[in-house]
Amino acid sequence: MASENKASRTMARETVDKKPGGSARSGKFVTVNPTRIRRTRKADPYRPDDETAPLTDEEVATLRPTPDIFAELGLEVPRTRGPQKAPTKKQVTLRLDENVVEYFKAGGRGWQTRLNDELVKLVAGNGGKRHGG
Repeated sequence: MASENKASRTMARETVDKKPGGSARSGKFVTVNPTRIRRTRKADPYRPDDETAPLTDEEVATLRPTPDIFAELGLEVPRTRGPQKAPTKKQVTLRLDENVVEYFKAGGRGWQTRLNDELVKLVAGNGGKRHGG
């Protein structure tokens, strides 16, 4: 009976590992136990360890701001943006012709702002009247 149970589990695994069309799935069944999970769990990055000594006052005095280091390496500092002070923009999802997107992207960073500026000019030039119908 034990061998019958093992055979049926093997058969179930083989049938589940195949898609109806006969191609193999990308995933496999994995047996996981709590001990294995504990061993593979990532270490807490904020927990002090024995290998890293705290910085001395002299070391802290030599630290420099990140923008200075990035500039020295010729890298651009990643920009972050806070929330709008007064919501003046509305987020939309828009489908544009490929050539329109390529035209604005060819100008480099800020292409969405330039596209918005052109739309603002179009609306202002139209006297604020609605277009189309």
